[in-house]
Amino acid sequence: RQMCIRDRSNGPTIAFKDIAMQFLGNIFEYLLVKQKKTLNILGATSGDTGSAAIEACKDKKSIDVFIIHPKNRVSEVQRRQMTTVKSSNIHNIALDGTFDDCQDMVKDLFADQVFRDKHNLSAVNSINWARCMTQSVYFFWTYLKLAQSDEELSFSIPSGNFGHAYAGWTAKEMGLPIKSLLIATNKNDVLHKAFSNNTYEKSKVTQTLAPSMDISVASNFERLLYNLFDNNSSKLAEKMRSFPENSILIPEDKQKLVAEFFKSHKCDDEEILQQIRDTYNEIGYMLDPHTATGVRASNMISPKEHPVVVMGTAHPIKFSDAIERAVPEYISEIPERIDGTLKQKENIKILPEDYSQIKNFILKSAL
Repeated sequence: RQMCIRDRSNGPTIAFKDIAMQFLGNIFEYLLVKQKKTLNILGATSGDTGSAAIEACKDKKSIDVFIIHPKNRVSEVQRRQMTTVKSSNIHNIALDGTFDDCQDMVKDLFADQVFRDKHNLSAVNSINWARCMTQSVYFFWTYLKLAQSDEELSFSIPSGNFGHAYAGWTAKEMGLPIKSLLIATNKNDVLHKAFSNNTYEKSKVTQTLAPSMDISVASNFERLLYNLFDNNSSKLAEKMRSFPENSILIPEDKQKLVAEFFKSHKCDDEEILQQIRDTYNEIGYMLDPHTATGVRASNMISPKEHPVVVMGTAHPIKFSDAIERAVPEYISEIPERIDGTLKQKENIKILPEDYSQIKNFILKSAL
């Protein structure tokens, strides 16, 4: 019944974000050269976005890249994939804080209109619409490969910032016959609470074995809210002005639609480890801890007779600590592209959660 799409190991950083990011990096460079312009790309990452963006944009002459990640809150492989890239246009910042702090810093920099316009800032996070647009291709590709006649598929999606889930919603809005989206979270369950209680509210971030999902504000959920508020930007802006101090309620007339299309499930670290262990023992397939939440959600929510596609996220080698805890006897062959990063010198700037220091660092290097 379940199918885990191996969309995680084809790109240069062996994560599902590579496909959208490779498109984004190349379309940026094409347009910049054509228009004789330069661009400073700014992004926050909880893990895979940063390395995928760096690989997509490294050595491009029209682009400088600044990636901010939370210090000691990404895996070693994820960090090294970013910090060992030898390219003069790549700049890594480790922020002494959480991913939410990194994301807030990026949003503050973009809110500085004079700074943004002067240095031609652009985003590579899923706050860039092109990311969601490109990732919607996964859903169409999967449907064309797997669906029989008019059969509807459901997708189980490990979700932190809601970008891939929103790509699925977009595919559905474009006419793809998706029955439902299962939103899987770790202990940081802001999305699970939103779909369970019809209330979106910020909560405290807990560090888990699935670090890319250690998020308390899912920025792409704002896009879904925009649709649920009948694409009324003024109405949504009014709600967002008082968020996160005040929670946001899903409109009453949309709650039935949301309940029928979105299902959700959260699991803690022990459940993640158990799912990795169970799946490996049953079928010999090694899950990374993020994909494990998606498989867990599918097992717990979906009727047995209904087809569910679990969206894979990244190669398990990126999360060796969790894999060793789940299946101590498992011996993984280290992919060549990963092996190199473990032996190279890192280039990284550690900075406090201070707007002026982050801004000054960017000013010294920006194109």
